[in-house]
Amino acid sequence: MTVNHGLYCSRRQALRLAITAMTSSALLSRSSFASQGLYGRPKPSDVILSARVPSAEGLFLAKLAGATRCDWTYVDGGTFFFDLRQSGIPGAGGAINMIPQDSPTVATYRTGRTNDRNGRLLEAPWQRGKGLYWGCVNNPDFLRLQLERARNALAAGAEWIQHDDAAGQIQAVSFGACWCNFCRRKASVRGFDLKRAMLQFQTESTIDYVKALRAGVNAAAGRVVVMSCNNFNMSLSPPTSLFDYGMCEIGSDEADLDRLQQKFRQFERDGWMQVVTLRSRDIRLNRATIAAVHALGGAMIFPYNVYMTDGPRYSADPELVVPLYRFVRLIGPLLDASRFTDLKAVDLFSTESLTSLDNAGVKTVVRRAGTRTLVHFIPGYPTSKSRPLTVRLATPARAVLQSAERTEPSVSQTGSFLVAPWDWSVVTLA
Repeated sequence: MTVNHGLYCSRRQALRLAITAMTSSALLSRSSFASQGLYGRPKPSDVILSARVPSAEGLFLAKLAGATRCDWTYVDGGTFFFDLRQSGIPGAGGAINMIPQDSPTVATYRTGRTNDRNGRLLEAPWQRGKGLYWGCVNNPDFLRLQLERARNALAAGAEWIQHDDAAGQIQAVSFGACWCNFCRRKASVRGFDLKRAMLQFQTESTIDYVKALRAGVNAAAGRVVVMSCNNFNMSLSPPTSLFDYGMCEIGSDEADLDRLQQKFRQFERDGWMQVVTLRSRDIRLNRATIAAVHALGGAMIFPYNVYMTDGPRYSADPELVVPLYRFVRLIGPLLDASRFTDLKAVDLFSTESLTSLDNAGVKTVVRRAGTRTLVHFIPGYPTSKSRPLTVRLATPARAVLQSAERTEPSVSQTGSFLVAPWDWSVVTLA
């Protein structure tokens, strides 16, 4: 076989094309597979590490941050997941993707692969030249390999599974598509003209594949195995809704607070849990996004060994992010109980206070937890160079302030308190 390196197209462009080209008839409602309460579905109070590959450094950081789970780790054997549990980290998740090895001991990638119209093996453009050939979801050998990878991960101690690039066959339409004999035969049986309806056909094929994969994994485990997927740009397009939660990479533009608020309002309405990892070396933005995502009802993976599109992987200085994750654990019950409200900061604070916060780059997230109103002050600075701000409620009331860098809460009977611009703080109003 020969190799097709794909059309010139970035991973992001491929995913975006796949998402935007979906027809409304192809969109899925909540699947019977999707779980709302199964063990393994993360919560806003969780501290998540993703080691990608097992490492002593990852294990150390997980303990340092008080991690409750380790997700998205490619493990076919070994003791890493068991070592995590012995270190006090109770939950662990394995991972599969669209480029499984032909066997755990043979690093070749030719079995069950995507073929272009000329029969050439297809690589994703962002993996060009590496011999990592994309799998075909209609090829039974690919499904067999995926089930083997999942079973190996479970046998090694994984309790749930992440599927990276789960929309793989849909993505591949943008860089050549699959024209293998399995795709051609299935298209013929189902009445698809691949020249005219390749995207629709591969969307339906991907849905079939995910259902078969999940059924096979559940049968092998003898239980329902929670599975997540890498849902580009936090999209709920197919096949995302066949999974139990999303876990995806976002860029700096997706980390905008207004955009995040809009997304997470929709997630709350849909009962969807979203986990993100941020592709940015900006420590200020990393700190702000950790606070914002957890405050909004999601979770952000500890910024360690993060895949970057413009160079080496990135790991944040633990000193600047560990206090935020410890704070997640401290206020975990409040985070898990919080819901959106129509209240805004402008309804609660004095005009002078709002101006001070805005000038310092501090943004707010207002939530409700039962009868209590919570106001999160999202950090605007990575260090303690700026003076604390005096913030006052427009109507005096009792307020309890907690923050990532203070060991004890402070109580104000008048609703006047200090907010540090570099710190993540939350005020509880009865």
